[in-house]
Amino acid sequence: MQCCLVSCLYVRNLAHIRVVACNEVFAYTKRQAIMSVCPYLSYTDAKAAKHWMFNVCGFEPGFSKENEDGSIMHAEARHGSGFIMFCAPNCPEVKKTGANMGATPSVYVSVKDVDGLHERAKAAGATIVKPPFDTDWGSRDFHIKDPEGRVWFFGTYSPCMKPPEDPKE
Repeated sequence: MQCCLVSCLYVRNLAHIRVVACNEVFAYTKRQAIMSVCPYLSYTDAKAAKHWMFNVCGFEPGFSKENEDGSIMHAEARHGSGFIMFCAPNCPEVKKTGANMGATPSVYVSVKDVDGLHERAKAAGATIVKPPFDTDWGSRDFHIKDPEGRVWFFGTYSPCMKPPEDPKE
């Protein structure tokens, strides 16, 4: 199994960011253990973010619960073995969004078909920040913005992948 989702947080005030760690640890080698980390993002319009994640990025829906006013209390978007949790800013645990606190958390998602997902996102009207490109470290990536301007990175790189076997072991 490999970790497919990595959260990269770029913030000015860490007191307003909450990252929820999952209780799963996967050991690959004697030297490497992976803990799954699940980013929890707050959106001013969580319903638009939900639509974007499912219809533009191809995430699968997970558990979802609405508040009495119809806003999203908690929702999950799944991809591979990873997932994103998100809510509206009236969620008790995450009251501020990156946009209204001057911070912009970003998300990197490891995918197999970068070009196919890029075409899907482009056809759905996504704001493409950087079209597919090859990196110096062997990944193929592209960058898009979500409905609230947060940049998402999609690429073939997975920092959690099992490394090649060490012939010395």
